[in-house]
Order: sequence, then C-alpha cells, then structure tokens
Amino acid sequence: MKRLISSIAVASIMLMPVSALAVAQTPQANQANQVNITRLQNLANTEIDKRVTTLNGLVAIVNGATHLTADDRANLLTQITPELTALPVLKTKIDGDTDLATVKTDIQSIVTEFRVYRLLVPKVHLVRVADRLTDASNNLTVYADKLQAHIDKAKTDGKDVTNLTTTMTDMRVQIATAQSDAAGAVSSIINVTPDQYNVDTSITSSTRSTLNAGRLAAAAALKDGNSIRSDVESLGQ
Repeated sequence: MKRLISSIAVASIMLMPVSALAVAQTPQANQANQVNITRLQNLANTEIDKRVTTLNGLVAIVNGATHLTADDRANLLTQITPELTALPVLKTKIDGDTDLATVKTDIQSIVTEFRVYRLLVPKVHLVRVADRLTDASNNLTVYADKLQAHIDKAKTDGKDVTNLTTTMTDMRVQIATAQSDAAGAVSSIINVTPDQYNVDTSITSSTRSTLNAGRLAAAAALKDGNSIRSDVESLGQ
C-alpha cells in the first residue's frame, strides 16, 4: 500500500507544470528570485528617475535656447513631453511586476523605447548647433553683401577687383555650404525615433560630422570676408 501511495505521489509530481514543480521543490529559489526582482525594480526606479530629471533639464534648455527656430523648438518639445509622461507609467508597471523575466524585459525598454541619452540628448544639442550655424550663415550673408558694395564701388572707381571678386565667390560658396549642412543636419536627426535609432545607431555621429563640415565652411567664409575687408581698406574704400 505504501508503495502504491508513493507511486501515485511521484506520478502526480511528474504531471505538475514545470513552474509548479519549481515552486514545490525550491522555496529558497523563489525567495532568491523575489530578491532579484526587488533589486532590479530598485535599479529601474533609479534609472527612470535619472531620465526624468534629464528630460526636465532638456525642456528648460529647449525653452531657453535663443537660436532654435520656432518650428524646431515645438518639434523637440513634442518629443520630450510624452516621454516625461510615459516613463513614470513604466515605473509603475515595473514596480508591479511579479516575475523576473517581465522585469528584465521592462527594464530593457527603459533604454530601447526611450533612448534618452543616446538619442534625445544629442538630438537637442545637434539641432541647437545647427540652428546656431544657420544664424551665423545668415549673418555672414549680410557681411558678404556689405563687402560686395565696397567691391562694386572700388570697381566703379577704376580699381582692380579681380582678386576681391574671386575671394567673394569663394565666400558665397562657403556660406551656401554652411547653410546646406545646417539644414541637412536638422532634417537628418530631428524626427528620428528610438526604433529608427535602434536600427541605425550611426545617425548621431553622421549628423555631427555634417555639422562639423558646416562649421568649417562658415569659418572659411568668415576668413574670406575678413580678407576682403582688409584688401578693400587698402584700396581706400
């Protein structure tokens, strides 16, 4: 009879689901599992709080940036604000998770679904730099127009302006390059989503390279302008 009872008990255990078997066999493992869940939940809370603080800082930066266009400012705020709402919601979900796999998945989403540090922070910076470069290029255009007036007067006065005209042509080309690079940088980064970034993580570095080229062009344009000004002054214009 004892053997029959033992056989029935073994058969019953064999038919239990694996999860139920684990619970029945390893209460210590369940306790350790809960400890791990709690540890990960605390870690997640810390990481989410850090990102919320960062996002609030970005809102202040965007609102206070003097070179951002109205459209770019509105676009960036439209991207930041929903994340400030969604992250606390995710925090609440993680705090309520009861199994380790779900906690790990939700923690991963803090990074992959938001990309605060890898995408949004550099995006705000790059767009600000691009809009500042656009403003600088516009100022260089005004500078070039004023210099052109002096070149035209020198030509009317019978002065040789061949070199001045050549330098001015290069200045205009450099300004156009800077303007194009600034616009291209904004269009390449401002609407990139976390999902798109996950597919192509080089987008921020390529945008940064474009801006660096644009800044070099603006610097070359300024150098041309200062050279023209010096030559014009030497002609008594």
